[in-house]
Amino acid sequence: MPTSARAISRRRRRRTRRRELANKAGKYTLPDAKSIQAALAQFEAATPANETQPLINTSAPTGYPDINYEYVIVSKKQSSAAEAAALKAFLKWTLTTGSSATFLGPVNFQPLSPKVKALSLAQINSISG
Repeated sequence: MPTSARAISRRRRRRTRRRELANKAGKYTLPDAKSIQAALAQFEAATPANETQPLINTSAPTGYPDINYEYVIVSKKQSSAAEAAALKAFLKWTLTTGSSATFLGPVNFQPLSPKVKALSLAQINSISG
């Protein structure tokens, strides 16, 4: 059954509209790299040293309103120095090689800003065994 270009266009707009969310500025945005980075930039300055922060409802006019950091909760005191070293190496990998477009792109994740990455490294470096 042939489908007209107009019908395809209407369906595409409906699918796109469902993914858009209105932010604090009343603008509807899609969850793409540009809107996620705009939201992250707005929250970055307020990120505390422990990095626990809600990233909901950005005031950035072009920012996507519902983003979050991905967290790993680990004990600062590991059972051995070897276990602490292995854990630290893995967590540091997630902030370097693991935060490349190869790994983040397919799931539409964005890398941490340099400031937030530095906070993460400080927390990782506090792990001991």
